[in-house]
Amino acid sequence: MQKNTKDISTVVELFQCPKCEGELSGFVTKLICVHCKNVYPIKNGIIFLKSNFKSDVKLSYGKWKKLYLSEKKKAVTLKDAEQNSYIKAYLRFMKKGDMNGHFVDLGAGLGLMSLVVAKRFGKIPILIDFSSAALHEAQSIFKQNNARGIYICADITDPIYKKSAIGYFFSSMSLEYFKDIRSALELLYRSLTQNGMLLCVIPKVSLTTLTYHQFRSGDIPDVPFVKEVYEFLHLKIFKSKFLKTGYNVSYRKSKIEKILKGIGYKIIHSGDLQMSYQFALLPFGKNLAQSVVGHPWFSPLLLVKACKK
Repeated sequence: MQKNTKDISTVVELFQCPKCEGELSGFVTKLICVHCKNVYPIKNGIIFLKSNFKSDVKLSYGKWKKLYLSEKKKAVTLKDAEQNSYIKAYLRFMKKGDMNGHFVDLGAGLGLMSLVVAKRFGKIPILIDFSSAALHEAQSIFKQNNARGIYICADITDPIYKKSAIGYFFSSMSLEYFKDIRSALELLYRSLTQNGMLLCVIPKVSLTTLTYHQFRSGDIPDVPFVKEVYEFLHLKIFKSKFLKTGYNVSYRKSKIEKILKGIGYKIIHSGDLQMSYQFALLPFGKNLAQSVVGHPWFSPLLLVKACKK
């Protein structure tokens, strides 16, 4: 009960009502907005800080819900998380000196990155995801590894964060599910403390995302005219069949950098994410694909580290 009360106090300190941006009052089983009186329940250790999902999120929510519910549950150790090829690549850009304030994992999923942060950097991460099924599984993984976290079920682009409240935002392929990525990045900037960090990984327009990824998870390239063609094919012709995780967009590096600088971020690093990719759908030629994907024309992911100045 003491841990639960402390976690609720942290949430009240950092977060606000997504409906009216009013202050929240915390109780053991719910949060209540002191202004509009909206009630946000707390069930099984998960705080449901949700308003109505936006139209572009609904497709993704439905797809991810099916994926999480269909996945076979298994034990995950800290060593498993640390050996994850994505996490190994991300850790090269994460320093203890950057971990000032609270760490918020946007679109946390099963929370493997947060688990590593909890153990390696001594933080109590805040995991946010629109899927309660994912957060329940993350809770189980944290319990298996004797780690603590705070779990919030919400739309990460809702105005749930107080101004200048968060020290570190981490996003691994979650911001691309929203059509207006600029507004999402502006919201995060407003919510960061001075010198607060944003580390995000976003799909990048490349020959890989334009071809292979179309059958792996679907992808809408943010390129004039090309975007409209791919949207028509995926949404109208194929009825979202190949959008396996919902509506998601890949971006040009130059556009993301322009948006970030225009908002006020200072870019510390921006470049292709170099890591070991699996290419599960390829029946042969995986080694060749791995060597080719390191080239900028083929590299599918962009990693950006930026701070609020």
